[in-house]
Amino acid sequence: MQAVMVIPKGSEKMLTQRVAGIPLLERVLATAVRAGVRELILFWPCEIDAALWAEAAESPTLRHLETIKIDSFPFDPKRSRSWTAIRSLLKDECLWLPWNFITSSALLASLKPCRVVPRDWNQPVRLTQELLGTSPADGVTNGPGVDGVSIYSREGLPSAERFLAANAGKSTADIYSTFNRRLCRRFVRAATHTRATPNPVALAGLLVAAISALM
Repeated sequence: MQAVMVIPKGSEKMLTQRVAGIPLLERVLATAVRAGVRELILFWPCEIDAALWAEAAESPTLRHLETIKIDSFPFDPKRSRSWTAIRSLLKDECLWLPWNFITSSALLASLKPCRVVPRDWNQPVRLTQELLGTSPADGVTNGPGVDGVSIYSREGLPSAERFLAANAGKSTADIYSTFNRRLCRRFVRAATHTRATPNPVALAGLLVAAISALM
């Protein structure tokens, strides 16, 4: 799948803000990659240091993401002429990906193509070439959208981290796993602000269980 993202002017501080231990820009794109995104059209303002993108692109999760980076182009998803300007770059389907929207890969992958031009561009939207050639007057809707949290300032970080903890794990998990995840949500949020990695945490859990069995 192909994604389109616009980085707004003045967003450099939020782009590097860590959400559950990972910089915002990297987290949003890594979620998209896990949802099946393999190509990205990225609009980048000249006011923001390009080194910031270079650092994010070096992430192991994003290293194989094919990116077309377009500098200083005033792309506005609400204007059909913006989509017309990049029509030759677009696939038959693409994903509009807001730079600051935190969701899960499962929710993002479950998005269905939008049937009419969306009114709300603050959420991810799955679009078709045919739809992008439609005038907004032909049909505008908010659509069902996708669950998630938009981050505009540091005050939005706790809500985003609570959302991630609540939506962690597989949707097909059994009752036992689901109960465990709910039980561990506070610990998971706290652990994301440390250098702890999954393997040592799992090992510590086994050690605690073994000690408990011997007592």
